[in-house]
Amino acid sequence: MNPAQRITTLVAAVGLVAGCAHQPYSRGESTAPTATCAPGDTAMRRSVLYFGAAIPDSSDTVDAAEWQAFLDRDVTPRFPDGLTWFDARGQWRGHDGQVIGEDSRVLILLHGDDAAATASIETIRNAYKQTFAQEAVMVERELSCVAF
Repeated sequence: MNPAQRITTLVAAVGLVAGCAHQPYSRGESTAPTATCAPGDTAMRRSVLYFGAAIPDSSDTVDAAEWQAFLDRDVTPRFPDGLTWFDARGQWRGHDGQVIGEDSRVLILLHGDDAAATASIETIRNAYKQTFAQEAVMVERELSCVAF
């Protein structure tokens, strides 16, 4: 395991992200890391994904076993060095204009800033939407400085 992978694994395992200067990500800006990190820190991309648990047009939800199977099948093989997730509660306005409050899960990934990682995240988002009939899986991205 290379040093960046060890850092990713440790950070993801304990859910720590060191706060240092970073630039927010937007579709219009370059994805090249531009974070100014303290000496000894490593600049990485932090992606946070939000997964709704309510299955549309149903009283069913994505339960713990289904979520774990999704992680095992679709997420862990793409980010085997580590990840952090937790249960949450959220709400959003769907395409039909209705505000939906629902149980959710938040997934945090720390990874390199490369096309392969971006493609893996898009594959994860699309797999969840298709598997659980979701309208959307939100992702936020930012640069982070990590250290131990």
